[in-house]
Amino acid sequence: MAGMAKGYNLSFDYVLYEMSYSNIIMYSSVLPSYDSDSDNDKKNNEIIDADDPANKEKIKRLLDN
Repeated sequence: MAGMAKGYNLSFDYVLYEMSYSNIIMYSSVLPSYDSDSDNDKKNNEIIDADDPANKEKIKRLLDN
């Protein structure tokens, strides 16, 4: 709630008493999030751009496994 109130410059009272739950979910879904470098080291994930034709074989291997 605090992040949404800060992100959209809304008062806490407005968020708590005037907004519907559906609107809170939709507003919150577009707020940016922060991923720390330490989280990325633990996951060791590779980001593959599926729109790039050069990654065709990587996508095929990913889906076949």
